[in-house]
Amino acid sequence: MHGMAAVGYRRCTRQVVTLLCAAGLAAVLSRPAGAGVPIGPDAPRDQYWRRKEAGPGPEAGSMDLRVRQLVEAFGRGDLAKARDLAEQALAKAADNRVRRQATGVLIESYLWEGEFAGARRAAQLAGDAEALTSISQTEAAYRAEVARWQRIVASSKDPAQAAEAQLRTAQAHQAAGKWELADASYRKVIARYPGLPQAAEAVVRLANMHFLGDNADAAIAACVWAAEQEPNSSWLAEAATHKLADLCIAAKAPDLGRAELHSLAESFHGTPLSAWAGYYGGDLTWRNARWETAAEGWSRLWADEPFARHIPLLPERLAESRYRAAYEAYDQGEYEEALAWFGTFSEGPPSGWRRRNVFDARLTLDTADCYAGLKQWEKVLELVAQATKQKGADQQEDHALYLEGCAHWGLGNWDAAVHAWQVCLQRYPLTEWGNRARERMTK
Repeated sequence: MHGMAAVGYRRCTRQVVTLLCAAGLAAVLSRPAGAGVPIGPDAPRDQYWRRKEAGPGPEAGSMDLRVRQLVEAFGRGDLAKARDLAEQALAKAADNRVRRQATGVLIESYLWEGEFAGARRAAQLAGDAEALTSISQTEAAYRAEVARWQRIVASSKDPAQAAEAQLRTAQAHQAAGKWELADASYRKVIARYPGLPQAAEAVVRLANMHFLGDNADAAIAACVWAAEQEPNSSWLAEAATHKLADLCIAAKAPDLGRAELHSLAESFHGTPLSAWAGYYGGDLTWRNARWETAAEGWSRLWADEPFARHIPLLPERLAESRYRAAYEAYDQGEYEEALAWFGTFSEGPPSGWRRRNVFDARLTLDTADCYAGLKQWEKVLELVAQATKQKGADQQEDHALYLEGCAHWGLGNWDAAVHAWQVCLQRYPLTEWGNRARERMTK
């Protein structure tokens, strides 16, 4: 079975046993060009054109065994088996309801592959004149729609209009089950108009079409191919690399995604594609909670790729990843490395994430924690004093008092240490640092 013919089988057919011949394509495909609503199986607000919202047919519990078998074969994507069972039912069944259902499956199996001729033969075999008329109307509407869009592609002097028309052509092919034609049409949008937003939409639709057809490799390969068409197109680069990363997560193949993105970044250094590939490569690492590796990758990207400064979220991700990397190193007792990351974080580009989450006093005391780990107590006292004068000091007083006590204790100033911890415990008995002060005094 063609890979794309599997689209929607497991998602729809196993749950809905009423399978009817085509009856709505003309209404969907004849929508005006300016309507702005996508058509086809990836448009959640549109019902599949091959199906009606309701129709005759038994509930699953009362389904005829022959119908159940052919529906299950259809649901597995085994169209040959489904057709064979449907033809047997038509040859042997006397029950008109069973015959209608078998006819529906037989016709549907051809329509899923865009085989209008096969669907017509099935309708003729069953003597279903109504279905035959519907199939002919459906095919005529599809061909008229494709012709209309292609006239615009051929005649338009406006690249954006031509790109939109080619995109609509691809969607019409996909909605009609013409998977190979849809694939070729989406690729035309990407190859001819890489600098337009329609190319970005085309790569997403192309990849989705393959992925929903149970062909993740083809979907990922389509993203790589699209990205390579014009590495200087930010529209295309962002869409292709973002989709590639998402697909690899969905396919549980993050290592493959990182390898593909790394290859694109290396092959097209200095281009928007390289920057976007590096960004989403870091994102794949981030999703695996590897903060330090993500921070290292995004730090190199910020330093080495000029276009990286145009990626809006990169300063935010860079700041958070560096901060998390510092904490990760601290928790592992790697205090020198943690200090390096806190320093890099402090010197990084401005970001909303830092303004919202890390006031100056908190960063100073985080640094003091590292010096406490290194037992450099004089430096700890210096930083605690500094933090009390910085923004956010009132929110960090318990942390400062606890560290002050630790520093005095480390220097042998026992009374001063106990005093600082007592004040911390009295003022903040329920906070983390208050509890730590209590623990130190009870040891």
